[in-house]
Amino acid sequence: MHLRQRRGNIQNIIIVFPDNEASIASLYLPIQVDKAYAAEIIRTKYPNACRTIIIPSTFSSVIGALCKKSIQCSLCYTVILEHLAFLCDKHYIELKQEFPAEEEVNFYCINLILHRYISIALDQLDKNRADIELLRTQAFQIKDAYKVKRQQRLKRELYLGSMEFDNDLRRSCVEFYLELKKKWKFTPVKCFYMS
Repeated sequence: MHLRQRRGNIQNIIIVFPDNEASIASLYLPIQVDKAYAAEIIRTKYPNACRTIIIPSTFSSVIGALCKKSIQCSLCYTVILEHLAFLCDKHYIELKQEFPAEEEVNFYCINLILHRYISIALDQLDKNRADIELLRTQAFQIKDAYKVKRQQRLKRELYLGSMEFDNDLRRSCVEFYLELKKKWKFTPVKCFYMS
């Protein structure tokens, strides 16, 4: 008889391979496995792994999206995976306290992508330093206003249940990009899910 895995039995792990590989995607591998069999699965399926990073359970929706490769933007996938590997490798206990719920992790990862996008968009501009600083200030004001707007939207849509992380990321990026485009009065560079 096949038993279905319960969500509480899942262990989120990022497997780290030797960095003689070419890309982040081949250096880190996110997996979700049954806690009881995690060590055995890693030992048998991933003998080349140089170490493993245990990820708190509140990161399950983000790690699940990375495992299923449902984040269609390869840049978003890489940024999130690399950042989580670095963050969770050093601060596991603090992360469990800082992110007690999945929604907080989702919000953090979406903010990470928005912040990275602002940096990329500003780097692409051929403007003087004063103009760049003005646009930077406007972008971060929009980002802060968007945080509030997103929380209000999630409260209004609470009856629908929680949204999958990849859909929430895509929607958040599109909404932020439209606000940024309206404020800047020109079309910034299109990358991530921004379009």
